[in-house]
Amino acid sequence: MITETPISRLPVLTVPDRERRPNLYQEGACPFCPGAEEETPPEICREGDPWRIRLFPNKYPASQHHEVLVEDAQHDRGFDELSSEHAAAVMALAFDRYRHLRARSPFVTLFKNHGQLAGASIPHPHCQILGTAFAPARIAAETQAFADSTSCPLCASAGHPRIAQSTDFDWIAPIGSTMPWQQWII
Repeated sequence: MITETPISRLPVLTVPDRERRPNLYQEGACPFCPGAEEETPPEICREGDPWRIRLFPNKYPASQHHEVLVEDAQHDRGFDELSSEHAAAVMALAFDRYRHLRARSPFVTLFKNHGQLAGASIPHPHCQILGTAFAPARIAAETQAFADSTSCPLCASAGHPRIAQSTDFDWIAPIGSTMPWQQWII
């Protein structure tokens, strides 16, 4: 459900039903493990037989277009432990679903909550793809900044503390962080 903040009247996504999600850090068997497929909504797709990647609608959706991508059949194998071929297949499916949802929603985000402190309720490695009826205010403002700029605002990141750099990426700690320890990969 989309509500508005009291003063600025910016849109906010609220989903009271998501509080019913199981917290597997406290109890229960994992619905993302092989053999528990009936615990999730019907699959949109899977890769492999036996499966190694699964995609299905979120059982507790935050919007009409909310999907879960289970990255691996093994409960404790993190994304960083996948083979490069497997990781590439996960990302190819994520980008495919991003494009699919983008045709149906004005804004789509791909996100991963890793661990209980990040908000994950299921420890099995997975990410989520969420399409919403609006872009968050910060994203809308950043999109407008790119549209209004005569040069790339990210390319002007030279004044920010650099954590690391490669030929493809800059990893910085932006000076105007919106939260402690914020980092950007550009």
